[in-house]
Amino acid sequence: MTKPTRKEILPFVFLTYHQTKKFKTATLRLALLTQLDREHAAKNALLPRVLLRGTEQHPNMATLAMALENLYGATLAPKVAKKGEIQCVGLTASFVDDACLPAEEAILEQMTALLGEVLLCPVREAGQLKTEYVDGERDQLLDEIRGQINNKRTYALTRLTELMCDGEAFSVSRLGTEKEAERIDATSLTAHYKALLSTAPVELFYSGTAPIEQVERALIEALQSLPRTEPDFDLGTDVRMNSLAEKPRYFEEKMDVTQGKLSLGFRLGTCMEAPDYAALQLLHYIYGGSVNSKLFLHVRERLSLCYYASSVLEKTKGLLLVASGIEFLSLTKPKPRYWPN
Repeated sequence: MTKPTRKEILPFVFLTYHQTKKFKTATLRLALLTQLDREHAAKNALLPRVLLRGTEQHPNMATLAMALENLYGATLAPKVAKKGEIQCVGLTASFVDDACLPAEEAILEQMTALLGEVLLCPVREAGQLKTEYVDGERDQLLDEIRGQINNKRTYALTRLTELMCDGEAFSVSRLGTEKEAERIDATSLTAHYKALLSTAPVELFYSGTAPIEQVERALIEALQSLPRTEPDFDLGTDVRMNSLAEKPRYFEEKMDVTQGKLSLGFRLGTCMEAPDYAALQLLHYIYGGSVNSKLFLHVRERLSLCYYASSVLEKTKGLLLVASGIEFLSLTKPKPRYWPN
């Protein structure tokens, strides 16, 4: 296993290469980087879903699925992530490593070609992304946005970041908002797609056994028609050392649920001026990031104050969040609890 290598293979297209023989499958990821904002987040979340509905050579999901099946059951999935206040929009491919195949059946070049085809040659009608595909995927995205409330544990943390970071880009969900998603049509999504391809820096990641020269050649061939204008490198995350509020803020939302959710948010403070991410990760592990953490062993196991307790580290933004499930206490007959020191 070699140390990861990062290099620019095309204008504003960067490859991070990691050679390893530990796995029988290789991974290839492509991400377009853009600043997270409320207006475009839903379009970014919708775009890779629409691209995977079909290409010029494989105009529907059935033919695209057949092409992947012919590559020994390779998979190609949409990927939308939020890293700090940067939204990563793209695709993730997983396929059999060439080292596990006969030499004449190597598929790295075929997989990279298909990835480039999905990104750059989507099926169109009248020069725009196909209306049927855009409308269908938009409705599914709306269902997913509306359905977030059904997972109360995740929803509580989402509401925490929305309230805690009100006025900051970090408060925007990686899926965007229902209001903005409802406005998307084929015309607006096509315009956004073209702008994103032209201006967004592209990050590629490969993990497998193929030599870097082979991976680089395959990706350059697959992405050579990628349009490039002046890139948008004005990307970043607003890391606030302290809250603007003088005192801690408390919010309460009442819902008809059987288990309460208590979530807490902390800003990491001045340590984010020159962050030591290894130290932050260790702090998170000890505090609430494992079954050996203080929150789990002391608050949950020893004191039995909650059903679960764990922490989430947003190291790019400089936040430490706590998620817990608690019992509702009667307001008329409070149940006091006393614990030994």
